[in-house]
Amino acid sequence: MLAVCVLTFIAMSITAVPATTQATTPTPTTTPQPPNGIPQCAILECPVYTTLEEFGSNMWKRRLEPPGVWARKVAPTCSLSAVTGLAFFDLHNYFVDNGINKTTPITVRVSENTAAPSSCPDQSESFPCCDKSYALLFYIPAASQATAPPPSQDSGIELDYLEHPLEYYGITFGGRPFNHNATEKYEQLSEYLDEQGFLYDTTTYFVEAYDKPWDPQPYRNEIRIFI
Repeated sequence: MLAVCVLTFIAMSITAVPATTQATTPTPTTTPQPPNGIPQCAILECPVYTTLEEFGSNMWKRRLEPPGVWARKVAPTCSLSAVTGLAFFDLHNYFVDNGINKTTPITVRVSENTAAPSSCPDQSESFPCCDKSYALLFYIPAASQATAPPPSQDSGIELDYLEHPLEYYGITFGGRPFNHNATEKYEQLSEYLDEQGFLYDTTTYFVEAYDKPWDPQPYRNEIRIFI
């Protein structure tokens, strides 16, 4: 009888011990990074970049990856600050009329005016005799690049196609993009490239704005110089 009681007690003790479960380690979650590491590219589509090298906190070397298509319109002005006001709505309407989604950044190409008429005086502040030529460019999103229709001739818009990768140097800056800020940053970047002995295109540079003028600051802008 005593033996039965002892066995019963042992059996009850064993069943009373809760089963141990192996602790599970929670799976870490990774916060998705915006395309190109640029927050604005998570909101609107951007061209595809690959960062090749960084120089300090705000200068870098990138590669622009193909394919790519841009809608471009030359602005009839000798002033960088007037470009968007003269060319923006024609490009905007081309996108809207053809059901093309908005993208970022808005880009202004600044280049030496090699197409000035021979009748222009040596110094002039009137279009088309400016020393600089300005064009506004909108990037066409990947889904619309194959179907973007040719713009009408009277719109003054042309399509530029990128078929091969292009490398370029750049610098990031804040504030308003299409004014003296851009000129100062271009000079800062070009002086740095000269000091380092880097070769680059001295005839053309691009000013890129990732934010709308009515967005709260700080803004993200870039100067881009092709190699």
